Amino acid sequence: MIGALAGALLFLLSQAGSMMSQGDGTARKTTAERAMAAVATLGEGHPLWLPARAALGNPGAVVLMAALARRQPG
Repeated sequence: MIGALAGALLFLLSQAGSMMSQGDGTARKTTAERAMAAVATLGEGHPLWLPARAALGNPGAVVLMAALARRQPG
C-alpha cells in the first residue's frame, strides 16, 4: 500500500509542472525545485524507500516486505 502511495505521489509530482506551468515556465521551475527539496529531506534509510529497495533486490528490504505482507491484521 505504501508503495502504491509513493508511486502515485511521484506520478503526480511529475505532472505538477505541466499542470501549473505559466507561459514563461517559472511555475514549472519552482514546482520542480519544491518537489526535489521534499524528496531530498527523505534520507536513503527512510522507510518510505523500503518498497523501492525491495524491488531493486535489497535482501533485507525483501525479507521485511515479505514479513509485512504476511502479517495478519488484528
